[in-house]
Amino acid sequence: TMFSNLEIYLNGQLVSDSGNQYAQVAYLQRLLASSPSEKQGRLLNEFYYPNATPEAYTAADAGFATRFNKTKNSQPFTLLGSLVANIFNQNRYLPSNTEIRIVLRRNLPELCLTANYDEKSGYNGCPYNYQITNAVYYASKRVISKPIIDAHRHQLSLGHTFKYPTSEVELKTFTIAQGLTSITTDSVVIGKIPRVLVLGIIPSISFLGKLSKSPFNYVDKNLSELAFTWNGETVEHRLFPFNFRKARTATKDGKKVTVYSGVDDFLLAVRSLEKTAGNPALGNGINRDNFTAGNVLTAVELLPNSGNALSVNRRGQIKVQLKFREPLDEPYEHSLIDHGSAIASVHSEIPNPIFCSGC
Repeated sequence: TMFSNLEIYLNGQLVSDSGNQYAQVAYLQRLLASSPSEKQGRLLNEFYYPNATPEAYTAADAGFATRFNKTKNSQPFTLLGSLVANIFNQNRYLPSNTEIRIVLRRNLPELCLTANYDEKSGYNGCPYNYQITNAVYYASKRVISKPIIDAHRHQLSLGHTFKYPTSEVELKTFTIAQGLTSITTDSVVIGKIPRVLVLGIIPSISFLGKLSKSPFNYVDKNLSELAFTWNGETVEHRLFPFNFRKARTATKDGKKVTVYSGVDDFLLAVRSLEKTAGNPALGNGINRDNFTAGNVLTAVELLPNSGNALSVNRRGQIKVQLKFREPLDEPYEHSLIDHGSAIASVHSEIPNPIFCSGC
């Protein structure tokens, strides 16, 4: 979350650019694709200690308390993790003498730091900042046998290139105005159809950055229905229904008791997130309890999303419809992250690699 943008250059050619949404893309990929054991293992090296209760920045919350104790009094700490970029989302090696240039741009402190207040006496603007004292890039090298290298050189001499099937991830955001009870977005996708679409709703003020708000707190916000259509035809389900059991305090026999109304009806959306897991057998650990706590994401599979094979290149228009039970109390962003496929081609004897999106 400390970075807003990531650019990758191979031999001077830009092959990956996250725009200004690197933090969102990286977080959602970690959240959706990682298994529960990964989140309790290697992701702790990336400081993955999520809040047990969304936006509860007190010592009572285990996730916030852990992050606070490791950083209080401005003590230094170390992070180690993988960069999230399409060229790194594959397991093939780059040829020798390939020049790799990585550009990371820092994020606003309001988007990567958290507190239970936004202002502090004596400070103008954000009262906190962060400092990167050292950054190291680690890359593994492999020694390839000479017969294989000779075979590669022969193929290159015939005009062939090294090809790398990659997964492209793009984040798109659309604003929902305050007071609306429904919205239809016709131009979510126009052109190449991605394999998977994931949709979430987040307050605009959180998305833009505020210490007391999390930019990753995707809420339900009284969502009642969600539907996707492809060229006017329904995708997968006619619609995703959303209903959340409500709790209220009532008096019975002179005592205050908790009374529940309604039933939970959102399991289609919970089940849909299985499509985003890196290993479907292990899942990603997202379950009905996360939805009950108010964190909601929904995925829809448009093209086959299993294995390393490229999907058929399909084109069309994707429309999204959202309905709410009550008028929205503030502006919101509905964000969509799509997973497409591409091929990166690199010729080690040509100054610039060839990068073909959607080949």
